[in-house]
This record gives sequence, C-alpha cells and structure tokens, in this order.
Amino acid sequence: MLHGCPYTALTWAPTVEEIARRAAEDGTSVAASVDAIAMDLRGHGESDGGLGDDRGDNGATFDPDVMALDAFETLGAFLTRSKRRVVVIGHSMGGAIAARCAALIENANRESSSSYPAELAGLVLVDIVEGSALSALPAMGVLVDSRPSEFATLEDAMRWSSSRGGGTTNTRSASVSLPSQLRKVVAADGSSKYVWITDLRATAPFWTSWYRGLSGKFLAVKAPKLLLLAGNDRLDTELTIAQMQGRFQMTVCKAGHCVQEDDPDAVATTLENFVSRYVSRKRPTPPPFM
Repeated sequence: MLHGCPYTALTWAPTVEEIARRAAEDGTSVAASVDAIAMDLRGHGESDGGLGDDRGDNGATFDPDVMALDAFETLGAFLTRSKRRVVVIGHSMGGAIAARCAALIENANRESSSSYPAELAGLVLVDIVEGSALSALPAMGVLVDSRPSEFATLEDAMRWSSSRGGGTTNTRSASVSLPSQLRKVVAADGSSKYVWITDLRATAPFWTSWYRGLSGKFLAVKAPKLLLLAGNDRLDTELTIAQMQGRFQMTVCKAGHCVQEDDPDAVATTLENFVSRYVSRKRPTPPPFM
C-alpha cells in the first residue's frame, strides 16, 4: 500500500483496521486471508530522503522510477514465502509509484531465472487519473502556498485539517495519519512548533513525471486492475476507451481526495470485492495487499 504526497503509511491505517475488524468477525472472509504491507516512501514519514541525481531541496529524490524501485525491493525483502501473490495499491502520487512497481513485478516474473518472491495478482489506483492530475498542476503552487508552514500544537493541525480543507474531514483518521506527517521542533528557549516532514515545494520538479504516461502504464499491466475514484473524476481519452472495453474495473466513492481516510469502510469493501471477484477465485489463497 503506497501513500500519496505528503502522507505516510499511516494513511492506510483506518482501512487496514476495518479489514482486520472484519477478519476477526468472520474467519472465512477474504479479509481473514490477507496481510497488509505499507511503507513510508523516501522523503516521507520516518523514511530517509535517499540519494539520487534528481534531488529535492531537502535532499530527497522524488523520481517515480526511483521510488518504484524502493517499493519493489522493500516488498522483495519483506516476503519470505516463495511467490506470494500481491495486490499493489497506490493513492495519488502513490498510484504513479504503484503502476511502475507493478510493471517491475511482472517483468521479474517473466524472467525464468528470477527469484523474486512476489507474483502480481492485481493493481489498484486510488483517486488518480493522468489527464485530471496534469490539468490540475498549474494550480498546485497556489494550493501549496495556502498551507500553513507550521502549527503551534497538534490540535491546531487537526483543526486546520478538518475545517480548512487541509486533508480529511474524518477526525478519527486524521488523528492517526496527520501526526505522522509532522515533526516537533524545539527552540533554544524551550518553545516548540510542528512543521511538515515533507516539503511539498521540494517535490514540485517531479510533479509532471509522476503523472505523465500514467494511463498507459496502468493499462499495460496484465493483472486485474481497479481504479477507485473520489467523485466523478473525468477519465482521459485513453482510460475512457479502455473502460468501455472492460479492461479495468472502476468504482466511485463519494469522498474527498484522500478516500481511504474519508471513508475507510467503503475502501475496505471495495478492496475486498476486488480480491474476491478477480483474484482469490483463481487460487485458494488470496494475496496480501500492499
């Protein structure tokens, strides 16, 4: 499970909690047969910035191919059972990373000499469409500038998130996710404040590379695919044609951009249905989510 910018792995916590709750209630459900793996991508949360030729101002590279390789290698190191089936899931920027990671897994599986321990069983992109994302980029600078650079307390950050369009309106989700995006800075006089771990301005040089060509990368993946959107986002031409041809499943949730935080119950249901319909019926053991 790959988060968007500037979120962290904990953006998925409410959804995973709901999946775990269902598993505890019904041991025969799909929810009882999956594992959830989430990571802080480089430059986010508790992960280091990493190094690379293309670097943000904070020393992190946000190149999508580099981050996809991070995810690919992390998954390979995490799994111990040979050829565990995986569904790669990504929200927003994480969707761009997920599509690339999925391609890396499929390419590794095509190599007869590969010992990579995962087999791609599905790909899920959450609220990301190439055409809409690229058309929104000119306004992103204004949006970034409108964000407070610091907060006196975590409570102030929570109030901003819920009342000023800063994130999710689900306060329960925000109480888990938002603190992981901030770090406490203590001055010499003992005063403190909270600042963002990920500088959105530092990611700006990479915005176009995240999304350009995403539709083609998504459709090129051979495994079953799901596009989960918040509201009636417009599909670009390539996705519209592919959707009419039945090349992927599309589901719309009535939520904000951070769908998994706004409505974790609906996202958990959508993921369970996707695995039940397209993945677990092919083999007796469902895959883990990522």
